[in-house]
Amino acid sequence: MRALSLSRCLVAIPLRLREQRVSLGGIFDQMAGQGPGLLMFLAALVSTIPTPGLPVGVLFGSVLAFLAVQEMVGIRPPKLPARFEKMSVSRDALRGLIRRMLPATRKIEGWSHPRLGFLTHPGIRPLLAGLIAIQGLLIALPIPFGNTLPGFAAALLALAWLTRDGAAVVLGVVLAVVWKGILAAAAFGAFSLI
Repeated sequence: MRALSLSRCLVAIPLRLREQRVSLGGIFDQMAGQGPGLLMFLAALVSTIPTPGLPVGVLFGSVLAFLAVQEMVGIRPPKLPARFEKMSVSRDALRGLIRRMLPATRKIEGWSHPRLGFLTHPGIRPLLAGLIAIQGLLIALPIPFGNTLPGFAAALLALAWLTRDGAAVVLGVVLAVVWKGILAAAAFGAFSLI
């Protein structure tokens, strides 16, 4: 993505918000003009950050799935459920979260560029949204350390949406399949012990 820098968008979020505590709805409103791809990318990336004791995966996985399903069925502009809109965080905590996201975001930006365009064609976007929704549901499951791989898979799929990068689609699908394989192997192992 060249016209819109993901890292600049991240840095700009707290600068646009004036209150000491900012609601998820307020952040969402700030980002809504950039399109659903950016919102899904940020929700996915946030969900990969380890936050012991905080239900970040459940919250952002649910938000990610909700946004992706709306995009899949063509609801525009996307909306958040009222319950999520009212959730808030201090501006300092938001700045800290963004600082933690910036290194990965900058690396991803440097790697990604338009290629394999047939994988990001507008006709494919509902399928991409469906894959992102599945990852969001997996992120929301209360599995210890279970949000990292599906979070990165969803972030790559949303990145493909933003930058028309078909290679990101391929990597996102590979990560999603690997995670489902791990879950299947773990479930099989657990049942074989019974």
